Parts: sequence; C-alpha cells; structure tokens
Amino acid sequence: MDIFSHPLFIILAAFACVLLVHYLLTARRSRRRSPLLVRPVSMSPRPVPTSSSPPAPDLLLKACLGDRELAARLADYEKERAPGISDAVARQRALERIGRDNDRW
Repeated sequence: MDIFSHPLFIILAAFACVLLVHYLLTARRSRRRSPLLVRPVSMSPRPVPTSSSPPAPDLLLKACLGDRELAARLADYEKERAPGISDAVARQRALERIGRDNDRW
C-alpha cells in the first residue's frame, strides 16, 4: 500500500493545509493592523499657551461626559492619594486613571 493513499496521511495532509491557510490569513491581518496599534510620537514640542490663546478644553470633564460632580470627585480622590499635588495634576491623574480603567475592558 502506497503511503500517499493511506487514509491517515490524507487526513493529516488536509489538516496541515487548513493550518497553513489559517496562518497565512492571520499573519496578513495582523501585519495590516500593526501600524494602527502604534501611536506616532510627535517630535515637535507642544506650544506654550499664552494669555491670548483660548482656554484648553477640560479633558476630564469630557471623559466624564459633562458630569462636573463626577470629575470633581475623581480629582478629589487623586488629591487624597497624594495630598501635595495641585488641582491640575490631580485632574490629569484622574484622566489617566479613567483611561487605564477603560483599557481593561
């Protein structure tokens, strides 16, 4: 009996073909997505706000969907954790915490 006509060889060959096709399709998709996962780093410095520039949007308030009480509670929580920080730093840390919490899901 020829080995190529053996039923076990045919099953293994078909399984190997399925794995090869799956690998090729998955590898192509992940290569296509990989540039989207890497965030470009800007090499230019951030502009220094001047008194004539409009006020920066409150990103914490935007992340809290406009709920001012929630934004204040989150900033207060960060100030409780590190009492010596300023309000701006507390709001920035609260915003970062929201981002980390949302990435977990």
